Amino acid sequence: VVYKGQSLDTITAAVLLLAGGWIALSRTAGEGEGVATPGVALLAAAVAVGGVALVGASASVAQLAFALAAATGGLLLWNWPVERHAWGNAGQAALGILVLLAATLTFFSSARAEALLLVLPAFFADRLRDRLPLPRTAAGRAMGTVALTAIALVPAVAAVGVAFLLSAGSDVSGY
Repeated sequence: VVYKGQSLDTITAAVLLLAGGWIALSRTAGEGEGVATPGVALLAAAVAVGGVALVGASASVAQLAFALAAATGGLLLWNWPVERHAWGNAGQAALGILVLLAATLTFFSSARAEALLLVLPAFFADRLRDRLPLPRTAAGRAMGTVALTAIALVPAVAAVGVAFLLSAGSDVSGY
């Protein structure tokens, strides 16, 4: 059913955004084995939102998302190789801000919201990292954080690539 003033694409984007926000916020709320896991997921999601925004001609959202990615990356580097600081309410607020940036990108720009769906596996990258044969030492935990970051960034880069491919076939100039 399509209501007056709303298209099926807008309704689909809203459903995807709500599902992605729910997965992101509920996934990082729990205490996992690694303290860095929610931060790495936020880093990957911020890179994806920034890249999709840049491809979708929304420079202001891209700047905000990349600034959030830089701040998150700085915290992760400060907290590495020994995880000293837990991910708290400030991290949850940062993830909420990222969901709001994704909503702004989805509804007020020409960016393809479908590409943002590809970043959701980044929130489950810790499950793949847990299967790696890493030693249960401080060096093993440090290597696990690096592996987690690499694994989580793969879906983010894929989302930006898909957004680029989808935008190549559409006319974004409006003329």
